[in-house]
Amino acid sequence: MTLVPCPECGNETSNAAVACPQCGHAVSDAEVSQSAGSSQVGNAPPRRWLSYRLSGTVAAFWWASTISYGFSALMFASVWSDWSGYMNGDGTFAALFRSDPRAFDSAAWSSLITWIAGILFIVWLYKAYRSAESRGAAGRRWGPGWAVGGWFIPLANLVIPKMVVNETDRMSNPDCGSPPIEDRWKQLPRMRKSDAWWLLLLLGTATYWTGWGLYYSIPNFDAAATGTGYALMGIGQAVLTAAAALAGSIAITIGRRLRRPHPNAPMPS
Repeated sequence: MTLVPCPECGNETSNAAVACPQCGHAVSDAEVSQSAGSSQVGNAPPRRWLSYRLSGTVAAFWWASTISYGFSALMFASVWSDWSGYMNGDGTFAALFRSDPRAFDSAAWSSLITWIAGILFIVWLYKAYRSAESRGAAGRRWGPGWAVGGWFIPLANLVIPKMVVNETDRMSNPDCGSPPIEDRWKQLPRMRKSDAWWLLLLLGTATYWTGWGLYYSIPNFDAAATGTGYALMGIGQAVLTAAAALAGSIAITIGRRLRRPHPNAPMPS
């Protein structure tokens, strides 16, 4: 009995198994033979493939988060308008009282969807890094464990997750050539949208929570800081809208690079 990667999810399973214990994919004899023959180069470890279903699911949740953040930004723009009208004597407190909870309810839904997307993204990044390094990448600084643990280290989580994404991006780049890619990946640039995603994520998060702090530090709606809080929370949600859209795009791009080739595709020479 030998272990071969599942054609669907990449999980190692016995060549005698009729289905993958991880995803339930039915494994035919032909697929087992192809997996065993095409996943290993010389004495290199077996190639790990990234499930494109996982990449698509991660992207879908990030794009759902994009829609939710966009709606929330509009709600905060509305409540800020009602607050401004009330302060100028052109609106009523009743209108402000109605729009205020709507804005915060929309923010709560955005946070819930983002938490789900974030958990899936961590799982996806772990698997993506393992898949990318299996191309025979040498000289790696980080590793799959950092794809998970890096998010939970205070202050360091402002840097480490992005560094792990950078390595995954470079190691998965088709311009590295055929495996083993050795250290050729180090010479390749990272995706610009990856840098934009991380910058917008940090900026949007900081802006939103600064506004939230201002809002809850004031006991009534008459204080000018309340309006500033509304404005900053709305701006933060708008910035996070762009960040979530880019996160979904990154998952799709790297997912396409690391998914198993179609069985009918020509084998590389």
